[in-house]
Amino acid sequence: MHRWRCWAVLLLCVWLVGAVFAPPMVGADPDRGSHAGLVIRRADGALTYAWVAFPEPEISGVELLHRSGVPILTAGFGGLGEAICQLEGEGCSLTECRKSVCQVGANAPYWRYFQMSDDGEWVPGVLGASISKVRDGDVDGWSWTADESFLPTITPGEVAVKAGAGASDGPAVWRSEPLAQPQAGTLRETGVALGLVGAIVLVAGAGVWWARQHRSAA
Repeated sequence: MHRWRCWAVLLLCVWLVGAVFAPPMVGADPDRGSHAGLVIRRADGALTYAWVAFPEPEISGVELLHRSGVPILTAGFGGLGEAICQLEGEGCSLTECRKSVCQVGANAPYWRYFQMSDDGEWVPGVLGASISKVRDGDVDGWSWTADESFLPTITPGEVAVKAGAGASDGPAVWRSEPLAQPQAGTLRETGVALGLVGAIVLVAGAGVWWARQHRSAA
């Protein structure tokens, strides 16, 4: 009987540890609004992933960028929308952007806009990011290039995982590869998780001690 109680306590502890460290579920949930992904490729090939939540049924590609939290500099062209001058500090000055949208020659790179098709291919966004429509589950891509996208083959779910997105709504999450230093929020979450593990270990120890005491008394 005492042995059965020990096993019950240990199984409970294993379940609690799994609940603490289980990866967040990422997927479509109609109750959580819309989500869309971003993949940004800089000149050196480094990639930034973002997974953005928005309450509307659809937003523009430029609005997706603004809500991602990625540092962005744009130039307004009235009814034609916004041109992307810089992403994460890479690009051209506002003056140059207004002159040529950062293209200083026929084969010069600039921030080209792509959208992922239903079959997972990167297709140039011919309508422009200010006019394009981004809906739940879509993925937009931006690449500092003159022609090909050089963006990775990836699924929307993989973008969400690489961006570190969780199951709950909130501010957009984004990060680059290689990874930056953990933010304060991440450190706090890690501390909470370690505290829970410590509590679980104490509960397990108390359960084993209690079982041994009752076994001795018997």
